Amino acid sequence: MPNDAPIFVVGFQRSGTTLTQALLGAHTRIAAPPEMHFIFRVARFAKRHGTLADDANLRSVIREALNPPADLYADCGFDEERVFERARKGNRTMRGVLEAIMGDFAERHGKARWSEKSPGQSVAQVESLFPDAQIIHIVRDPRDVIASSLAAPWTLNNAHTLAHRWRTFTIGNARRGLRAGPARFLQLRYEDLTRDPEAVLRVVFAFLGERFEPEILSDPSRRRDTIAPAAAPWQKRALEPVTPAKAGGWRSRLSRRDRLIVQSVFHRELAMLGYAPPSGRAIALGRVLDQPIRAWDAVRKQWDGRRMGDPTRFEVAIRDYLEEQGRIIQEHA
Repeated sequence: MPNDAPIFVVGFQRSGTTLTQALLGAHTRIAAPPEMHFIFRVARFAKRHGTLADDANLRSVIREALNPPADLYADCGFDEERVFERARKGNRTMRGVLEAIMGDFAERHGKARWSEKSPGQSVAQVESLFPDAQIIHIVRDPRDVIASSLAAPWTLNNAHTLAHRWRTFTIGNARRGLRAGPARFLQLRYEDLTRDPEAVLRVVFAFLGERFEPEILSDPSRRRDTIAPAAAPWQKRALEPVTPAKAGGWRSRLSRRDRLIVQSVFHRELAMLGYAPPSGRAIALGRVLDQPIRAWDAVRKQWDGRRMGDPTRFEVAIRDYLEEQGRIIQEHA
């Protein structure tokens, strides 16, 4: 029998969350709007908004939720007053607000249930509001994730930081997923989804209690509701026919230094997820390069120009260190 539990797609940025969400939204029973970032933008500031039993506070939360900076919902047809009336009659909590927004979208699209996805949103964060949710965690070779993330216009982190964040995020999701159990948590690989989408989607929809519909793959136009015009430059591939992901693209997109560092960070996770791990020599060299960077990060967090004296001292130290890294790589190349 079909399920009616809320669905959440989670995953690190550039891991295939948009494609997964778009494929779910192509189902006749599942509504999948553009990413909401509701937990990041709104729910985590619940104390600031005050009690939602107050109509003014409830309106304020709905207004903020429906007006993200990038105008991602321009084509979603949301009406603030309509959503307010729906939320006012329901559960006046942060969960209730998101249910009102997503329920409004699903109802207007003739769908029985909904799916939400926001990259970087963890299983723990979802469960804090929706302990009954069904959660799909999509993972991708983290080397490709980092290469793609570094090319994204919004990424401010370096490869070292992204590698450590990916590892923490992925391990945390896997642990929470094991606790949630197979009825509520499903993990899949982006490479498997793109290589044999029908086989993987049959598993996904069986997990969700829905029947597989071949049109989800044969008619990409059914996925349009998930892709906001503002996000189309980097999400439009989700509207194309699903084709196998190019394997090993990270080798040409990451520098040798970055390749060594990131693989040393998550080499165990690579093997556990079914990706080819690096050689022992590469792991050892990567650790040599990564450990001092971690030490510099710790210093940077504590750095205070007034105590360090001339701020250029720190910049010069970093420059000298990076030059030394280059020499180490040349010696072991």
